[in-house]
Amino acid sequence: MTDSRAPGATESGRDDELDEFDLAIVAVLRDDPRAAVSTIATRVGATRVAVQQRIALLVGSGRLRVFGLVDPASLGRPVLVKATVVVEHSLHSIVTALAGFGNVHWIVTLRSVGQFVITLSAANPTEAALFVEQNIQQRPGVVRADVEMITAVFLPETMGRRSEPWLGVNSPTTFSETDRAIIDAFRDDGRVSFTRLAAITGLTTPAARQRALRLLESKTIRLQVHVLPSALGLVSRAEAYLRVTGETTRLAEAIAALPGVYYVSRVLGRSEIHAEFCARSDAELLDSVRQLHAFPAISSWELHSFDTVVHESPAWA
Repeated sequence: MTDSRAPGATESGRDDELDEFDLAIVAVLRDDPRAAVSTIATRVGATRVAVQQRIALLVGSGRLRVFGLVDPASLGRPVLVKATVVVEHSLHSIVTALAGFGNVHWIVTLRSVGQFVITLSAANPTEAALFVEQNIQQRPGVVRADVEMITAVFLPETMGRRSEPWLGVNSPTTFSETDRAIIDAFRDDGRVSFTRLAAITGLTTPAARQRALRLLESKTIRLQVHVLPSALGLVSRAEAYLRVTGETTRLAEAIAALPGVYYVSRVLGRSEIHAEFCARSDAELLDSVRQLHAFPAISSWELHSFDTVVHESPAWA
C-alpha cells in the first residue's frame, strides 16, 4: 500500500478515526513496537518520510501511544485500588484535583450524574486506605466511595495488546538511578532511541542499549501499543462489575478473549471481576455485554457507562 498523500494533509476534513494507512502502521507496531521506520515503510509500501510523519501525527494527536508498561509491584507499589465515587457537587474540581496525584493512574466520569471511577496504586493496604479516606472520602462534595482491590489484570489481544496476566507478577526491585531513568523514559515513549537514553543517563550509547535491553528482556518493561478507542471508531465504552461463583482466574481469561473486551481485572470487594467493553455504538456495546450470559458462573452484574476519561497515566493505559 502506498500513501501518495502528504501525511497530515489527510487529517483536514476527516474525523478522528484511523484510515487504512494508519492501521497498517499500527499493525506493524503491534508486531514490534520498536520496529525501525525503514522496516515499517517496507511493510506498508510507503516512504520512510511518509511513515515517520504519520507516526508523529498519530502520536501528537494522542491517537497512538507506544510506551513501556511497568508492574507497580516492581516499583514498590503493589497495591492497586479502584473506587467508584458518588458526589453531590463539584465533580469537575474533584476529579481535576485527584488527577494531580502521582499515584493516581486513571479517572473516568460516568454517564450516571455525579459519579466517577478512580484507580490508584500504593505501597501497602494501609497507605491505600489512608489515601482514599483523606483525599476522596473526606473531600467536600463526596457522598461515598465504594472501594475494591485489584488483584490481577488481563490485557486482551482484541485491542492489539499482548494477552497476559499483569500486576503483581514481579517482586519489588531496588533499581539504580540509571535504571529508573531508563524505565521512566520508556514509560513516556516506548520508541525512545538508545542515543536519547544515553543522553538522559550519561552512559555511552552501547551501555545504554545494554541496560535497556536487559530491562526489556526481563519484562520489567513491557512494551505496549495503545490506540485511542475513539480512533478505532469505538465511541461507546462501559465497564461491567461481575459477581461470580467459583474460580475467577480462568473466567477472567475467558472474558478477556471475547470480542469487544478492552480490559479485565480480578478484584476483591463487592464484585469479583471487572470487564470493560468498547463498541461503535451503544447498541453494539450492549450486544457485546450480552456475551456474558454464556458464563453460568456469573450470577449478576451492573453496568457503568463511561462519559469522559479525565486522566490516564502511561502506567495504566
